[in-house]
Amino acid sequence: MEGVSLPLLRVAAQPTENWFSAGEPVGPSRVVSARVVVEGKEHDVLTNASTVRELLSAMGIELDRSDRVRPSPQTPLHVGGVVRYVDVDYRRREIRVPIPFTTLTTYSSRLAPGDERIVRFGEDGVMLETYRVKIVNGEIVGRTFLSRHVLVPAVPEHRVVGASAGTAGGTQVGEASWYYAAGDGYTAAHPWLPFGTVVTVTNLANGSSVQVVINDRGPFGGRVIDLSPKAFSAIAPLSQGVCQVRLTW
Repeated sequence: MEGVSLPLLRVAAQPTENWFSAGEPVGPSRVVSARVVVEGKEHDVLTNASTVRELLSAMGIELDRSDRVRPSPQTPLHVGGVVRYVDVDYRRREIRVPIPFTTLTTYSSRLAPGDERIVRFGEDGVMLETYRVKIVNGEIVGRTFLSRHVLVPAVPEHRVVGASAGTAGGTQVGEASWYYAAGDGYTAAHPWLPFGTVVTVTNLANGSSVQVVINDRGPFGGRVIDLSPKAFSAIAPLSQGVCQVRLTW
């Protein structure tokens, strides 16, 4: 039949029999023509299948719960009907993401003012991010973040800079984020600064600063500090999520 590819001719009508009449001809079965759109490609077929599911099965297509079929698989076939099949699949995908190291600067009167010494060289870490990926007709159309796990922590670079006698404290540069901290004050989480440390956080993009008190631990994914919503909103919109900052204490 014109318009019917050779593989799909195999879907054409065949004589049928049941176990009541095995061995005796029962005559030709009902044959209908239909158009099947599979993953965007059109196919004209002749078939003796009685439902959409039977037709797709005869074409070697096994349905699962994610696939989209119009009309529904239980729908009886009729002459000239159009069946549309879209293959939808969901998979988990893991991506290794580098964690850039940050730089910690401390000041010491044991070095001449302006002199600098590297105490420890920084090393990038590795983070594993897991996503749920939606695949339609073999193409990725979207993904949903599921989890994040640090495989190898980043090692901050530590440098000591000479300063005048009596100068104390340090600085650190990196990304700041915000989280739902307990309370509503100007607080923050830092991986290792002592609780109670007062830190000045400066947004490097706009120069805005805020002072926070360290009262929690984190973050552990490569960022240098997690701010309370109130503290973060003092230097950047919460919708921004992260910003590049300098910490001074």
